[in-house]
Amino acid sequence: MKNILIIDNSLHITGALKSIIEVTSGLESNNLTFITPSISNKQMLESLGFKTYRFHLFELQKNWKIILYIPFLILNLMLLLRVIKKHQISIVHSNDLYNMLGVLVQFFSPVKLIYHIRLLRTSYVGSLYNVWAYLIARYSDRIIFVSKAVRIDFGKTDKGVVIYDAMNFEKNFCPERPNDRKKIKFIYPSNFILGKGQQYALESFSLVCNEFPNIELTFIGGTMNKNSNIKFKSKLVVEAKKRNIFHKINFLDFTNNILEEICKHDVVLMFSESESYSMVCLEAAALKKPIIATKCGGPSEIIVNNYSGFLVDNKNIDEMCKAMKTLINDYSLCKEMGNEAYKYCREKFSISEGRKRILEVYESV
Repeated sequence: MKNILIIDNSLHITGALKSIIEVTSGLESNNLTFITPSISNKQMLESLGFKTYRFHLFELQKNWKIILYIPFLILNLMLLLRVIKKHQISIVHSNDLYNMLGVLVQFFSPVKLIYHIRLLRTSYVGSLYNVWAYLIARYSDRIIFVSKAVRIDFGKTDKGVVIYDAMNFEKNFCPERPNDRKKIKFIYPSNFILGKGQQYALESFSLVCNEFPNIELTFIGGTMNKNSNIKFKSKLVVEAKKRNIFHKINFLDFTNNILEEICKHDVVLMFSESESYSMVCLEAAALKKPIIATKCGGPSEIIVNNYSGFLVDNKNIDEMCKAMKTLINDYSLCKEMGNEAYKYCREKFSISEGRKRILEVYESV
């Protein structure tokens, strides 16, 4: 296999990072090199046996910082070219749309370029999506789309292929949680970012509490030390207190053991406004947990509505409440849907198929 460099922009452990690690962990680690802006992610990747370098992430948080963009870009490009030369890299695989380093490398090195598109136009990237999509369509050799929704959203290209993120279902096991059927525990595993939908979960949970006072909700995720995320989480706490349900809600910080936390609950919620895929949905299925998610892109390709979970309209509180009440009233349905989700996703999103298809893309260039 040729030597491959994977560029990942994640500052924390994300679904995108977990997925690329899962898929590539079955390949020869000697042929793989990672580059990331995160110290903790670098340490984690090195502990898994991957050669890993760190580049400097440029974040435009204040207008005056635009003057630093070009110096940062040049600095990171020089680092990337040194890594490519040192490890005789043949393929650069950018693990998301918004990192333009891959495109720039094409002007200075004969490497082949693969882009992994994991964002929809409706995500936080806004109008920049069109510019990035144009450059990627023009300069990349192959494009991997994480779902059909993303493939359609991206636009016309003859370089694309849909490869779903995958999981090793055999290695994840969740012991059955003792339940007296009187207290259903919901969990919302997502970082606190506006657009991820926690406010809809809080509102629907508050309304359902009027009829079922014994239920419980856990929010679990990080703020990534960003002011906007910290403020968003604070507003959720204030709203929970205002609605007099704060004592029924747990606000937990980010954890590397998210699967362990999901195991402690009965139902997974995911009311995001835009999801290109959703590792949360896949993780819930791997642990045989039913999930209630919005029709916001990728989840519709993972969940079979009314069979392995519930799909509700985006921002529709009434539908969210109805689905939650259905599972509260019928605990046997929770177990049944969880089992069906496991069987369906194990077949459709198997890790062996994911690795096989990624290898095919590598070999095709």
